Amino acid sequence: MRIQQIQLRQFRNHDQRVLEFAAHKNLILGKNGAGKTNILEAVHFLSHGKSQRTSQDRELVQWDKPFATLRLEACSETTQTVLEAQLVYTTQGTLRTGFKLDGNPVKARSQIVGKIPTVTFFVSDLLMLRGSPEDRRQALDRSLVQYDPLHYTRLQAYQRVKLQKAQLLKHGLPDENLLDTLNDQLAETGAAVMTHRMQYLLRLETIAALRYLELSQNNETLSLAYRQSFSGVLREAIDQAKSEEIRRGQVLIGPHRDDIAFYLDHRDAALYASQGQQRSIVLAFKLAEMSHLQQKLGDSPVLLLDDVMAELDLVRQHALVSHLNPDMQVILTTTSLSPETEWFLQSDAQARVFHMSADQVPA
Repeated sequence: MRIQQIQLRQFRNHDQRVLEFAAHKNLILGKNGAGKTNILEAVHFLSHGKSQRTSQDRELVQWDKPFATLRLEACSETTQTVLEAQLVYTTQGTLRTGFKLDGNPVKARSQIVGKIPTVTFFVSDLLMLRGSPEDRRQALDRSLVQYDPLHYTRLQAYQRVKLQKAQLLKHGLPDENLLDTLNDQLAETGAAVMTHRMQYLLRLETIAALRYLELSQNNETLSLAYRQSFSGVLREAIDQAKSEEIRRGQVLIGPHRDDIAFYLDHRDAALYASQGQQRSIVLAFKLAEMSHLQQKLGDSPVLLLDDVMAELDLVRQHALVSHLNPDMQVILTTTSLSPETEWFLQSDAQARVFHMSADQVPA
């Protein structure tokens, strides 16, 4: 897949912006605050149906502006795809977000997920191991919904039931029959989410382990594990926690509390790995995500790299660049050129460099 053009209007700090991308290597160069990351966020928003930086769409619209629009054109060897989004404030002050695929409105965001597959690598991803379980769950789910778009529907189904149950528990002693019905639904939808997460993580582990061996020069082995927040069967765990959930008025059991664990030589990497080792783990994970998605699609996803080169040493920079498919499109942001970045650009005579400064966009 190749992104040919993106158009932004009143999105974040871009009043109006049009970028025409090269087929393979693209660099967005500029100081912090110039809006580089916002370009990648816009691409992510159109390819995933939501931002990776915020859950509130209103944060994407320029301050005191009534709307924002995004339009992205992409192509593969056989298809041409146009994705559009319009975020508009109503007269009542609420924001409505609508998407179009090839000019036709879509009913749900899930319908655009995977149409333009992307793999994102942000500086915040390097802190994946030190972040919260929610950070790791979201990283896994973002990856999985592109590999299997039905996972988006599974997550939505689970979230709906969980919200209903949370509202029921919040108001004191609940209706027992209604609670049992919701618990049945929660167990069913939750088990589907967990099963597909586990299966996907196993697939990623095989490739990630190989990539980490290369990065560590065969000194350490990487393994991944899906860590349930409860023991035993989900439905039984829900029953066992029933009294406590009623007492606390919270949903305590389910995949919304699970985690992903990373191990080096069977030791918990979140506790024992150095900063350099943790960055190698995240890099191996991202390379595995990229490779696995490419195998599924038969085409390379678009790789979005947000200033990560500055956070990686030369060994890891080289490892990242060397594992990129020559046919892959890469959009990279950076504040300054490194030797590895210059080499990356020189390998493609058609590479494009976009110079962006803070005075080109409104503050």
